[in-house]
Amino acid sequence: MLKVLVCLPLLALGVGYAGAEPLPCAVIIGISDYQDEAITDLSYADRDAREFADFLLTQGEGTFTPQRVRVLLDSAATLARIQAALAWQLAGADAGAKAILYFAGHGDLETKGDDRQGYLLAHDTPKNNYSLLALGLNYLNAHIDSLSRKGAQVVVISDACHSGSLAGSEVGGTVATAAQIMRQLTNEVKILSCQPYELAQEDEKWGEGRGAFSYYLVEGLRGDADRDNNQEIDLFELENYLQLKVRDETDRAQHPEITGGNKRVSFFRIDPEAGSRFRQSARRVLRKDFVKEEVAAAPKASQRNYVRFQRALQRGRLLLPEGKSALSYFNALKVDSNLINLRGILQERLTVTLLDSVQQAIRAYLETDANELAQRERLDAKYRQFPRYLGQVAALIGAQDPRYLELLAKQSYFSGLVLRLEGEQAGGVDSLYEQALAHQLSAVKNAREAAYIHNELGLLYLRLRRLEEAEVSFERAMALSPTWALPKNNYASLARRLYAIEYFSFAEFYFLEAIKLKPDFATAYMNYGNGLVAAGRRDTAEVLLRQALKLGPEYADAYHNLAVAIYRQPEKTREAIGLFQEVIRRKPDYLEAYAGLGHAYEQIGELDSAIAVYLQEVALSPGAGFALGRVRELYATNGKSNAARALFLEAIKKAPHEPAAYAQLGLLDSGADDWAKQLRMAPVPMQQKARIARTLAFDFFFADQFELTENAFLLAVDWRAGQAAPYNDLSRFYSRQKQTKKALRAMRKTLQLANAEDRENYCTSFAEEERYLPLQSSKQYRKMMRKYCENQTINTKE
Repeated sequence: MLKVLVCLPLLALGVGYAGAEPLPCAVIIGISDYQDEAITDLSYADRDAREFADFLLTQGEGTFTPQRVRVLLDSAATLARIQAALAWQLAGADAGAKAILYFAGHGDLETKGDDRQGYLLAHDTPKNNYSLLALGLNYLNAHIDSLSRKGAQVVVISDACHSGSLAGSEVGGTVATAAQIMRQLTNEVKILSCQPYELAQEDEKWGEGRGAFSYYLVEGLRGDADRDNNQEIDLFELENYLQLKVRDETDRAQHPEITGGNKRVSFFRIDPEAGSRFRQSARRVLRKDFVKEEVAAAPKASQRNYVRFQRALQRGRLLLPEGKSALSYFNALKVDSNLINLRGILQERLTVTLLDSVQQAIRAYLETDANELAQRERLDAKYRQFPRYLGQVAALIGAQDPRYLELLAKQSYFSGLVLRLEGEQAGGVDSLYEQALAHQLSAVKNAREAAYIHNELGLLYLRLRRLEEAEVSFERAMALSPTWALPKNNYASLARRLYAIEYFSFAEFYFLEAIKLKPDFATAYMNYGNGLVAAGRRDTAEVLLRQALKLGPEYADAYHNLAVAIYRQPEKTREAIGLFQEVIRRKPDYLEAYAGLGHAYEQIGELDSAIAVYLQEVALSPGAGFALGRVRELYATNGKSNAARALFLEAIKKAPHEPAAYAQLGLLDSGADDWAKQLRMAPVPMQQKARIARTLAFDFFFADQFELTENAFLLAVDWRAGQAAPYNDLSRFYSRQKQTKKALRAMRKTLQLANAEDRENYCTSFAEEERYLPLQSSKQYRKMMRKYCENQTINTKE
């Protein structure tokens, strides 16, 4: 049996030119071993494919050569390699010659519906999200159509109806896919292993381990199907033979079918001597390595570039560093006239390696792999490279290639992903989220059925506080990939924000669904536990958060969230302190961990340790309001007000745009105006000073420091001269304080300065909000409402 098949591009072979004998070509795929453990492996699909390839090369009418047969088995049958092989077949298909596509493996779809296509699962296809990493039948049908339009005699041999645990098991995914494969497109011949409602059988009794269909297909083409002994097999003979043998051998459980073509015309010629004659010639060809021969015949400089190209591919130096990457060496090789025959091979090696590296990261993400999710969270450098990888492949293959739009979609997706992660690392930057959203909307135009893009849209809408749109996006992702745990977790997290705590059971349902689909999904346990903490169910929350930590020890959040859940329990405070410390060790800029650790030290009375931790947080972030507030209170208790004042002044010096230190300086001594002096001198724009003053006013108000509140609002008025909004803040404050005269004066200024649209809103507020009830008995109030708010009904007591 032939073990290695050499596949060369047509340019290297010099075939397909005018007047040449049309030569057949075949792409043969057999996958028994699937990378995703959740997809049931098959027993003999790879061997079935290998045996069929061996048959073509040894008895295939003497015209199938190793250079015209491409075989992809198990780990070699990634989606990138399968699509590359189809592109190779389309480029080399000769008019009038057979173009055979053989597939043995799993076929499935995730959701059953008239608008959904089936998929052939590649080696690296995940257990869901088929639209991203499986070969869609729409893609395959377009390939068949293109071959037919070139005049090739297309033969599709499908053995994709195997039993197993798949995403579409509950909706008849295998059956629906088989029915789609059976549909006739043009004039292609389809040889199918069984009916859509049947399963293909595998067993050791056929050829010491084969599929029944594949075994008898080869036996029939070798001559057993030639019932009239004319050394030719037509489709009618082959179908009768397959149906009889496979039906009987499987106890009527499997019935092959052949569709398309003229069944009475010769399909396969038998040459009794072709096998032995061609076997020898094929072996002689296989002893030679075309690529090595081409390289060996080239000058030393060409050989060195080829070796460097191969080494760069192996070491993952694909696009960088400039001048020493696989791309750099490829660019030199493709214009090297000494290696012109290798251009197609080298381009395919580069594009497949680029795509495989991207798709492995995607597959790990879809599997919610903890390491991959952690790499995303910290924006690993590879994610910045992926858009370049995809863009480079798109440039190499060109817009006419059927992979092109899919590549653009993935490129837009990763470009948007990087922007979102940058926005998160910067503390939540809406402008970056908006840019990311534009990329994802572009991506979804080219891949509308891609659940992973809809999920990413949901995350972006969530960060932009567009919650209803986030809900629609997550629902779409769940509908497209109902067995994918990640959007269910995200939807559950969104539900906690959309609905009040009493509706937590709604979110709880989706958290449980996510965990059911992915029992080792650390993030789902963590988010579920956090939801239970918010709902007051701390005991159950603790169990889930401990499980999250066990499953995701890479996540700093896992340590932090468990610590937050338990630190108030006296018997577990010490454990929580250790967890907070571990968070800080792993992620020194995790500010919330400092706050939690300081509070935990306070719980056990170790105030000096608490202060030390709070000071660490302030050193990292001078605007850390909680830490500054705790230091103020603890220092005041110990008579260290001067030290607190020095700390606040230093924090203001380091971060004059942050309001927290000004607030604590004011609260430290409410009778002094140090905070206002510091704010007046701050090197920040006047408008920003006004915003800081407004924030301080609210901080002072909630601290019951009403004199400070008034002063801060008045500063905002001074620094936003001629604007209505700061006067409106004052009117609200004075109304709450029942200072009617001041409230009315601020109300008048608000209405005088407001533009028409804002004035209407202010009028509605003055007329309807309860806080303004003390004003409504005033004649001045009624007079202003009649003058400025003619559309409002004045509901007052005379």
